[in-house]
Amino acid sequence: MRPRSAVLLAVALGLSAALASCDSVVDAFVPDTITFDGVEIETLGDASFRLENDRLVVTNIGTSGEDGIGLWQSVDSAYLTFEPIDLPTNGTFGISVRDTDNEFLASIFAKDNGGGRHDIVFDIAPSIGVQAVTLQYLLGGQVLVEIPNFPFLNKTLRAETNAGSADGKNGSTRVVRSGGRYVVGQDYGEDDTKAAGAGAPEASGGCRFAQISLPVRVGDLTSVCADLVQVVIEDADLPADIRGAAVTGSYIDRFVITSVTVDDQE
Repeated sequence: MRPRSAVLLAVALGLSAALASCDSVVDAFVPDTITFDGVEIETLGDASFRLENDRLVVTNIGTSGEDGIGLWQSVDSAYLTFEPIDLPTNGTFGISVRDTDNEFLASIFAKDNGGGRHDIVFDIAPSIGVQAVTLQYLLGGQVLVEIPNFPFLNKTLRAETNAGSADGKNGSTRVVRSGGRYVVGQDYGEDDTKAAGAGAPEASGGCRFAQISLPVRVGDLTSVCADLVQVVIEDADLPADIRGAAVTGSYIDRFVITSVTVDDQE
């Protein structure tokens, strides 16, 4: 028969090992996942989400810029629409494309610059080697202004490049891929002035969406009223496969997704 002290020691060691195992499980971050509009979505950083009246409410968006959601599919296109987002002081919001190693490839973000306006900034991984992009400013599906060969601040580290400043509210964001071509976009078409219908108050200078100051003069134009800004990246070496897209923000506390549409690669 075993001595009582030996039995107690064995029990204590077993309990200690079990507790250590529990601690390792508690300490490991396991993201939440949910299927919304037929698309699996995962939380990023400290974000959490809940379904509310057929909408996905993403909360706990802090100051790190890493909180939000991920759509981890190698898709040809991803469109997300939101309730119009008011950026607070220092607030940011946008979408980035990640490669199969979860490394950043390209992004477009709105960044508060004070006075009710925000900068539209895009970024491309230096490893891609892109030197210039095409900027497009659209209204109702028509390209109003196009700036080809717009130089990108390609450095050894990521370098955000300004595509103009705007006064509207972001209502959707998108990624489209076709061959050696990526398009990342910020959409103001879901702005609440539009949702209010005819007779709604105009945003600025008669513009119902976003009055955008262009980064360079185009003819006589220094600004344009647009509902969509697109950055077109063309390069034969763009990765054919991606992990997916991430939508993140900072200082905004929460954002509400109203719809998600993706087209998978065939």
